[in-house]
Amino acid sequence: MQLRFSFYLALLLVCPGIVNRGPAAESTVEPWGTFELALNGPTNGNPFVDVKLSARFTQGNAAVEANGFYDGAGIYRVRFMPQTRGEWHFALKSSSPELNGRTGEFTVTKPSPGNHGPVRAACTCHFACADGTPYEEPGTTCYVWELQTEAVQEETLPRNSDQPA
Repeated sequence: MQLRFSFYLALLLVCPGIVNRGPAAESTVEPWGTFELALNGPTNGNPFVDVKLSARFTQGNAAVEANGFYDGAGIYRVRFMPQTRGEWHFALKSSSPELNGRTGEFTVTKPSPGNHGPVRAACTCHFACADGTPYEEPGTTCYVWELQTEAVQEETLPRNSDQPA
């Protein structure tokens, strides 16, 4: 028994990468940021088509499914954009036994200043960010501008130079 334990301890010290530490990912992410899992997996055959991978992300009663993909060099990835703050959990489902059934969790923190989330229709004629911040699209319309004379184009540019990019 002592010999077996010593062997495994020596193996772990010499080859620490063989321990399954779970999927590599950041433990925190902002709302509307990208949570990404990077996983080592099989490279035999054609992993682009032979290995199916997905993750189920849950928070309370909410659940979201996201498909994963093979990114080359033995790395598989799953990406997810959480919408709400708090603790999230995930479970992997894969045709590969190496990846199947792995689980983990991460925390969605407070959004950083300026992170208001994706823009959506707020009603029939207005837009707002996911956190409710009104969104006004800057812009102008220049009909057939590329067909106008160079003099008209030169006159148009300064008039619109004060618009936000």
